[in-house]
Amino acid sequence: MADFWGNSNGSRFYGGQSGFGESKTQSFSITEELYVKYNKDRFFFSAGASSLQRIARYSLNPKANLNTLDTRITVRGSYTTKKEYEFNSDIHYVFYKGYLAGYGQPEWQWNAGISKNIKAFNLSVTVHDILDQTHNLTHTVTADYEEDSYRLIMGRYILFGVKWNFGKMNEAHSQRAQQVARDMVY
Repeated sequence: MADFWGNSNGSRFYGGQSGFGESKTQSFSITEELYVKYNKDRFFFSAGASSLQRIARYSLNPKANLNTLDTRITVRGSYTTKKEYEFNSDIHYVFYKGYLAGYGQPEWQWNAGISKNIKAFNLSVTVHDILDQTHNLTHTVTADYEEDSYRLIMGRYILFGVKWNFGKMNEAHSQRAQQVARDMVY
């Protein structure tokens, strides 16, 4: 064993004299985001982009070094009518750079919904992933391996929602509670 391992600290093994070597992995990631929002009366709009860059460096095999970049461009908007129907939509374009062949195909995701407040209730219908293109790409870097994988996700679906606002059950009581809160602050 001493021919393979060396002294008690593993001098032959960690020194590379036994034919093996210790791989040291360095990884670094950075995220950037920039968004612009506009809100006017019944209309809301936002647009922006975010990116995540990952860099991995391997000491034993520099050919395995990898730089990946995930970029998401997003546009959101909503409009509330005079009768308090709220229409909202968002669209995302995601593209990837630096992945292995077969991974990181660009994708679009479009979601849209409508909601209505009726007294203490909010009723809504939302359609997620209208274009049915969304995938869940996972990029994993460890000291032992690097992995790109797609995971199963729900895909396109419709969600019906009902919300109950407890604060509107008794409007007089709600107004008194708000006045007490204001009195405590001022």
